[in-house]
Amino acid sequence: MGAMRALYFAFFALLGCSRESASPSPSPSPPPAAEGGAPADANPTPAVPMAECVTARVSLETMLLKLPRTCRSASDCDGYYLRPSACEAPIVLTKPGCPPDQQAALENLQNTARRTCPPDKTACSPRPFRAECRAGRCVDGLAPAPVK
Repeated sequence: MGAMRALYFAFFALLGCSRESASPSPSPSPPPAAEGGAPADANPTPAVPMAECVTARVSLETMLLKLPRTCRSASDCDGYYLRPSACEAPIVLTKPGCPPDQQAALENLQNTARRTCPPDKTACSPRPFRAECRAGRCVDGLAPAPVK
């Protein structure tokens, strides 16, 4: 149940992060007419549908939720910036991060998300984190506590 809640959170966080890039900006005047008198499309269809971006991001978040997080002390944990945007929070995992046998799959999902999602329009510094071990799981001590 906790994994499903985290997946829903990740999905809604994705929608919140992509809100600016997904909404067209208002046009102050009607678009100029194309040849033949028909008005030009003010909001052309994006090259890649947003549904593909959401699917790619959900697949990536699902994999990130499955990566190892068990620990005995805070020194067993570290933060990794595995999401496509520098504006997003790091994932706190058991060291050394993604297991070697899963790295190719992770890179494939990251590349798919980068390819199908609109690029960030803002420049961000990496978010700070504090890797901690709580109840045998690596967590970010700076992240807000999950809602119960």
